[in-house]
Amino acid sequence: MSYQLIKSDSTVCPVKVPEADGSGQKADVPHQKLSKQQLVNKLNYLNFQDKSILVNFKHKKYGQEFNCPAKPQPCLGEDVVCSWADPSVVKSKLHTHVFESIILKERQWNLEIKLELLELTEEHIHFKIPEIYYQYVSKKSHRERCQDVQVQMIQNSVVFSGDLIDFNASEFNVKIQLKPPQTPQWINPDEPVNILLMREKESIYSTECKIVSEKSNSNTVEILLESTRQNIQRFPKKKFRSNREKISPAPIIRLQHPLTGYVHEFDVVDLSGSGFSVEKTSTSPDLLPGMILPKVTMRFANSLKLEFKAQVIHYETQTSQEMVNQSKYGIAIIDIPAQDHLKLQSSLTQLSNKNAFLCDELDVDSLWNFLFEAGFIYPEKYTYIEKNSDNIKDTYEKIYLKNSSIARHFTYKNKGLIAGHLSMIRFYENTWLIHHHAGRKSSAYNAGLVVLNQIGHYSNNSHSLFSNHMKYLICYFRPENKFPNRVFGGAARTISDENKCDVKPFAYFHFNGNNNSPTIENEMTREWSLNSSSPEDIEELDAFYAYTNGGLLLKALNIEPSKIGLNSLTHEYKNLGLKRERHLFSLKHNHTLTAVFMVNISNKGLNLSDLTNAVTTFIIDSKNLSESIFKSALYLIATAHSMNNFPVLVSSPSYMNDHAINFEKIYNLWMLDTQFGDNYFRYVNRLTRLA
Repeated sequence: MSYQLIKSDSTVCPVKVPEADGSGQKADVPHQKLSKQQLVNKLNYLNFQDKSILVNFKHKKYGQEFNCPAKPQPCLGEDVVCSWADPSVVKSKLHTHVFESIILKERQWNLEIKLELLELTEEHIHFKIPEIYYQYVSKKSHRERCQDVQVQMIQNSVVFSGDLIDFNASEFNVKIQLKPPQTPQWINPDEPVNILLMREKESIYSTECKIVSEKSNSNTVEILLESTRQNIQRFPKKKFRSNREKISPAPIIRLQHPLTGYVHEFDVVDLSGSGFSVEKTSTSPDLLPGMILPKVTMRFANSLKLEFKAQVIHYETQTSQEMVNQSKYGIAIIDIPAQDHLKLQSSLTQLSNKNAFLCDELDVDSLWNFLFEAGFIYPEKYTYIEKNSDNIKDTYEKIYLKNSSIARHFTYKNKGLIAGHLSMIRFYENTWLIHHHAGRKSSAYNAGLVVLNQIGHYSNNSHSLFSNHMKYLICYFRPENKFPNRVFGGAARTISDENKCDVKPFAYFHFNGNNNSPTIENEMTREWSLNSSSPEDIEELDAFYAYTNGGLLLKALNIEPSKIGLNSLTHEYKNLGLKRERHLFSLKHNHTLTAVFMVNISNKGLNLSDLTNAVTTFIIDSKNLSESIFKSALYLIATAHSMNNFPVLVSSPSYMNDHAINFEKIYNLWMLDTQFGDNYFRYVNRLTRLA
């Protein structure tokens, strides 16, 4: 840095000027004139906050500089007295150094001012305040001071610990405490280092840096580092990114800077369900790409307030006609309560399409009328659900009218009339079941496709957030039903990777325990056993499927050794007054695993085909499992859980055919790993354009 002398009314103020850039031209220097009163106000503010200025000294002979913190006393306007924060440090310098200037560094202030010295003692320093002076704010040269930020610096497998002193957009000044046998020679200035910044034991930033300079003193090394990274890729790249909406009036972001502790506010430029961007101004603090923002508050004009954890993704300068030289930070939401995220997504859905609704306060009577008129509840289905109609109505009241954490519904309305509807329910730990997809055939708005796109956008914004538990989407459909077979089946066929999107057929029939008494009870006792599944049983089932089928089936249905006793989802259902139980049973012949039964018990009509109140059978040894033993196992399960006339899904339709066992129909189970949702959205978007 060079210095430029600027004349004022009563003093000479050294102002830092950037060196010439690559073109040989000096960068523009933004000067700003400040009055005496403005300086007095700043000094009194620092006194009020019990903060310090820096007093800069220079060695009389060698020109070396050092600065010492001093606390300004209340100032009336003519002069100011500042008390030394550590008088012992100043005492040893008074005879060898002379006063040079004072430095005010506070948030966006970066003021270096040469004042008239009135008195200098071991206890204090006394200045006269000029009438006017100039300030120069250099965002590049100014580094903001930090407190209580710990540093871990790693180079060549050695971990060095210390504290962050100050930083700016590209540089970090750190003080490393060497611990034996570490020496300064262990730090190679020509090799890159990785740093991890922490506050209150929480990681807030990491990056690779190069060493700009270092200064060692006894057991400490002060190192100036420069980041080599500009932006980060928080999530895998997507072709179908979340739609960004511009909201007027714009929401306000309030956050505490994790390195300085100061609170700042930003205007939101645009917003989606997964992130947002904020405008960067000349007074905005530096937000570093990759930095974790532990607590962010977003306020809307309609009084909606959201709190979440976020991460800075990138910094960019816009040069389009609409945003000339506008700079902004891109920020991703990485953790937010599920219900708060739902509120955000619901608001954005309305902005993008006034007729589209996400989890609105739906009139349940209107929904029932729509489901009948759209043909979703056809005569045969109604015959099955009619006997439990009162219980089903009660279940739907709880799902649609309560603030549910386990249900989402998407609705398209035309002049207040429901034209399309789709809902889904979280039925496994990290899996949502899509069901109740219907649209009026007379709708001129392709309402069925609109709500299908809604769930796609919702999933795209939600699956990366832990609180939404949306690792997988699943859906049952009949292969002869053209629309779901074209959408879901077609997507799986197009993607052609069963580890990303998978379809498995299941034979479906009803089992009535009263009509199926066990016929080989003694044989079951001697050679066969039916017991709760152990982790080892599930490991064997997983090995069987990996060898014979592969795909997403067991993961999507939450059948994993570590998940056998997991019941947190059951508690969430219970809090809503709903039932949800899951039991796993292993059928063995002479201690050899033959089949695994997954027993789901829930409220009648939670799914109108009762697929959430069924027994799903995974057959491993189809040759050794006779019809009588298979149905005896179902009878024992029905007896143990007081089940009667319930659906059974069999993972091997070929087993049913080979043993001439009657079944009613085939259901296909479609499964999507949402991290690969791009492939699915590409296919569905193409269908939407063709419709």
